[in-house]
Amino acid sequence: MLERAASRIEEQLERIELTTTQWTMDPIFDPSKMLSLNLKTDYSEIHNLYQSLMVMRNTNPLIDKIDVYLAGSAALINDTDGIVYLNGEENRQLQSLMKDNDALFWVDDYPLQRGNTGDTIALLHDLPGTYANIYGSLVVHVNSRAFGKMVEEMNADGEQGASFILRKDGTMVTAGPSSVTMLERALMDRLKNTDHPEALRIHHGGQTYSVSLRSFVRTNLSWSYVTATSMENLTKPIDLMSKLIVGISSIGLFIAILLAWMASYRLYQPIRRLLGLIAKKDAAPEALEVRDELSVIESHWQYMNRESQFLQDKLERNLPALKEAFLLQLLQGHLIYLQEEDIVSRMENFDWALVDSQYMLAVMQVRGFSQNMSSFTEGDEALAAFAAVNIIEEMTEQYPERIGVVNFHDMTVGMLFAYPRAVPPEKLKSEFLAVVGECVDKVGTLLKLQVTATVGNRTQTLKELHRAYHSARQSLQYRDLHKVHQILDMEELLPRKVAETTYPFELEKEALQAIRMGLVDESLELTDRFYEELIRCSGNEQEVRDGMQQFLGSIHHTILESGYNPRSLNPGVSTFNSLSATKDTSMLPVQLKEQVIRPHCERMMKDRDIHLKQMVDGVLSYLHVAYSSDLSLELCAQNAGTTPHTLSRAFKQVVGTTFIEYVTDLRMNQARILLQETDLKINDIAERVGYQPSYFIRVFKKSFGMTPGQYREERA
Repeated sequence: MLERAASRIEEQLERIELTTTQWTMDPIFDPSKMLSLNLKTDYSEIHNLYQSLMVMRNTNPLIDKIDVYLAGSAALINDTDGIVYLNGEENRQLQSLMKDNDALFWVDDYPLQRGNTGDTIALLHDLPGTYANIYGSLVVHVNSRAFGKMVEEMNADGEQGASFILRKDGTMVTAGPSSVTMLERALMDRLKNTDHPEALRIHHGGQTYSVSLRSFVRTNLSWSYVTATSMENLTKPIDLMSKLIVGISSIGLFIAILLAWMASYRLYQPIRRLLGLIAKKDAAPEALEVRDELSVIESHWQYMNRESQFLQDKLERNLPALKEAFLLQLLQGHLIYLQEEDIVSRMENFDWALVDSQYMLAVMQVRGFSQNMSSFTEGDEALAAFAAVNIIEEMTEQYPERIGVVNFHDMTVGMLFAYPRAVPPEKLKSEFLAVVGECVDKVGTLLKLQVTATVGNRTQTLKELHRAYHSARQSLQYRDLHKVHQILDMEELLPRKVAETTYPFELEKEALQAIRMGLVDESLELTDRFYEELIRCSGNEQEVRDGMQQFLGSIHHTILESGYNPRSLNPGVSTFNSLSATKDTSMLPVQLKEQVIRPHCERMMKDRDIHLKQMVDGVLSYLHVAYSSDLSLELCAQNAGTTPHTLSRAFKQVVGTTFIEYVTDLRMNQARILLQETDLKINDIAERVGYQPSYFIRVFKKSFGMTPGQYREERA
């Protein structure tokens, strides 16, 4: 009972810690916004901050209020008091707290109290959550009344018992909303200024009470949870249960002996065969020390069921996200360097059957947030896109041709279908347009938003899908602004020309994609190939020069799309003028590579390393807080706003080890500390570090060369 009560309190505090850590990474606390915030004139930003704080406060009943502390402005901002300016002494107290503690810490004597709330328990977290450019702190105040009520409700003995929390110095943190009872005062006097034992007895008011203590430590806190239960209430059910247990045990023992005597010979032969089969495989860890054959079989069977169910659940949870991430990479061109057979093989691993298929792609975009009839407003873009994806998935679930629906997280949704190659193009186009029309009408009707869809050209291979996707996205700009919903057909909108072109568009697209991804060697090689193909196709030197100028303009456009200024690569030097002034055309690709492509790719790699380190630092902070929960690479990648592949590669690059190895080492070190410093059972320790007991024993033995029980005995 004590363990469950204390674990519930720790779970509530840990939930506040995890939620606070996630809040500090919210874009609303971006340093560039907060440091430039004018508390007197930026009314809109302050109002948005109030709304966000109110939403955060209402997520947990234990949270009384949330302050945003701005050190530079010496001010506290919350949705109840507004903006409160601190005097010099108050500001120094808060800065001293932040300086003397970690980025995340608790205080149970918070110095700055407004009014007579008595709420002195608070959690402070540095802002921003990335630990860079710290400009203040997020202060989460715990409602002492609600916290005390929760502690009091854990008293199993009702009004006769007691339940409260003590500080290390013996003072009471809280005793609930009621006044302090005589029993609680007697307990505090007994425990004050003495070492707290785990259990003791106390005589008070003519009764004997069993007192249990449970210490738990949070960052910067050291509390003891105390419960007192009368011995009379404890022993009442035990007397009846003990008699019942003795009677049932006696009957069961007699029956077991009788059955064993009658059936042992006939049962032992099949049991021996089963044990022989189990011995050929790895036995369950908990069955290694069991001598009874039936127990060995039962333990192994339960172990295999747990492992199978665990793996099946994990696969089912992560499979939809993995499939969507793969389609996102395929459509955006990140898999362009794979062969067609490799892409098909990977898709077959996701249970997609793609034999002799042709593909149709549609890109849908939703708009109209400013209209009064819409259920969404500005700021709800992500929610609207998520709702549109769900509607389209439900609408197209009946079609076996559907491969998947992709959310591009920019108010656009992709829908990919695969048809047999035997289907005529006219029939394929009409069927696909009918499906797109149904989806457009349904999304527009339910969400009350404007929907524009573009249907890409039919493709015969998966490698061509990224070009169809980019063309479809660009075609969205041709929508009719006077129409609410519309569908644009690429073949009708942009008809193919009959005249042969002399410009190598395909090589240009591949080179621009390599430059966009920051791949130095591939970009330089494709630039040379582009130049060679341009010479082969062109009739004279002027066409070569014009083609290279066009290629340079496309490169500048790609660099601008990546968020960089191409003029900053060579300040004071115009690359266009340099190309025009070059007399030897063979120097044109050299100038492009050395003046534009190589500096840009090197700058991207440098910025990417910084970004990856910040992203990995955020994931590490999350792991150290939530290592006991069900962690996965996909979940951490989703929290960090990236793909599992990118996070895995960045984690290996920054930390020097894989994600799984780091999480395993972190959990094993925590388990080792619990084995040395606590008397918790092995199963309880396994759950605290995020493992099932059977799997925990196997991993621990692999890490330290011995079982957890042997480790504890050796360190005793």
